Amino acid sequence: MDGDKFFEKLTPEVVHILGTALMQLLVDQAELSREALVEIIQVMYQENDTDLAVEVAIDVLRLPGEQV
Repeated sequence: MDGDKFFEKLTPEVVHILGTALMQLLVDQAELSREALVEIIQVMYQENDTDLAVEVAIDVLRLPGEQV
């Protein structure tokens, strides 16, 4: 499978994981930050075998970003 097509297929799963984590933080009225998203993803998916989409979601959040 071509690398680009692989990541195109993976993208919706990553977005779903990020969106679910964000919604959980909003429901909990918790702090909205990259660190909080990483923590909630780790908690939500700790019982499942961590799949590539979960790892990519966490990696994306840990990438250095522009400081506003």
